[in-house]
Amino acid sequence: MDSSSAHECVQAFYRVHQSESKISVLGHSFGAGIATFSLLEKLATDSIMVENVITMDPRNGSNDGRYLATREQFQFEKPGHVAHFLNFRQRGGGLPGYSVTGAENIRVQGTTHVGLPRNEEVLAGARRLLLQTTPSEVVTREEDVPQPDFADVSQLRE
Repeated sequence: MDSSSAHECVQAFYRVHQSESKISVLGHSFGAGIATFSLLEKLATDSIMVENVITMDPRNGSNDGRYLATREQFQFEKPGHVAHFLNFRQRGGGLPGYSVTGAENIRVQGTTHVGLPRNEEVLAGARRLLLQTTPSEVVTREEDVPQPDFADVSQLRE
């Protein structure tokens, strides 16, 4: 998974907004493990602070199960240039969730790995963090935050 496009977008945004920018990164599964942590490493090299990181069941192994037997493959740590890190994980099925050292880790009951992005507890926690860290002149009420619609994910596929 390559985070180059996201990195270029953040660099361009930061060049324009610099000290006013509050960068938030959100990822699920390999997008939380491989892509998010790769992007965070690049942003650290650029000395770009990240306000919020929200991950759901980060993964960094292979999808064929070669690494699922060893917990060492799933060791994640909050980087120093990240102000707030919220990690959601679940207990379900063959893909148990993993913690991020230094992050606020929340174990979500009653969902699976694929259900995390649309779980009400996850959405409420993400909204809470984003509302707490967003300047009041940008968002004044929770109702002002766009709510994701996961009813039809087919529109997201190419």
